[in-house]
This record gives sequence, C-alpha cells and structure tokens, in this order.
Amino acid sequence: MNRDDQQAVQGVQSLQSLETMLKRQPDFAKQFLSPALQKALQSPDGEPERKRLAETLGLTDSSLLSRSSEFAFVAEPEKYIGPAAIEIISEAQNRLPDPTGKWVDMIYRVQPGRIDNEIGPRRKGEIVIWANGKKIVTVRGNIGATLKKESKLELSGPYFKFGIYRKRVSEDLSLHLDEFSQAPKRYELSKLCSAK
Repeated sequence: MNRDDQQAVQGVQSLQSLETMLKRQPDFAKQFLSPALQKALQSPDGEPERKRLAETLGLTDSSLLSRSSEFAFVAEPEKYIGPAAIEIISEAQNRLPDPTGKWVDMIYRVQPGRIDNEIGPRRKGEIVIWANGKKIVTVRGNIGATLKKESKLELSGPYFKFGIYRKRVSEDLSLHLDEFSQAPKRYELSKLCSAK
C-alpha cells in the first residue's frame, strides 16, 4: 500500500475510527453500525465481508483490517503503512511487561543511521530495547532524520526526548521516570539495571 494514495490513507483513518468506536462505545456501535459492517470488522481475513470492506475503504491489502488494532493508539496511522526501510526483529518469547502499578526498567541502545544520508555516515541505524533485563526487540534501518547537504544543522545527536506520544484518549495518563541515565558508551552508564 502506498502512503501517498489519499483514498487508502482515508480508508486507514476511517478503519481506525471504527475500531475505536467498537472498543470504547460498543453499545453505540452495535446500535448504529449495520450488522454487515460489524460482521466485516470481526470476520477473519479472507472472508467475503472482509474483502468487501477493504475494497470499500480503498485498501488493496485486506490484511490491514486485522492489523489495524495494533495501531489504534497511533495519531497518524497513515505514516506507518506502505514499504519501509525498517526491519523489526522481536524476541517472540519476551513481551513488554504491563507497567500498571509497578516499575519497569527500560534500556534503549540507539545508533542512528540512514542509507539515504547526503552527508555524514551512510549506514543503517539500530535500536535495541530491553525491559526488566530481557531483550524485547531490535529495529534496524533508516533511523533518524535524513542528513541533507543544504542543512545548516550541526551534526550532533541523538538527543533524548520523552513523553506520552499517542492518540488523544479520554482517560488520564501519567508516566513516571526515575533514575534516568544517558551516555555515549555503555561503560559510562550508571549501573541501574542489567541487560542480558
């Protein structure tokens, strides 16, 4: 799917709205969404209803219907569809722990890099994430902004920026950070938690 295809982008946005409505307002959705639409949203991939819904929304890839709930929290899902120069290698047996009511020790090793840089290094970047000492995922590919020849920015980074970056929700969300440490070399980091 091409993220420049406006009909497909609108289809993904509409699908996200429908998914959100079904999750947050199930009684409303059951009352006002047709039984055929509800069935299409809940049918497994390959079913005729599912294919019809994908076609109606302008989605050439009907598997987006089953994968859309994975991106329900994303503010602009259209930015995450289509071909990407990213490889995601998850550790199937290790999942992110539920942070509700308890601390989760997170470690991120970030090495920015892009193969489309006009200046500076032309190499793939990599992010490795650990939670409570267990490796969760490795992401490789174009990570960070493309360095352009005409850019007047000084080559420095990456820099740390944190917060709750997600689609707006009605309930209150809070994030507590403690014992933050950042360094260009692993041996310079505080020994806060161990990564395996």
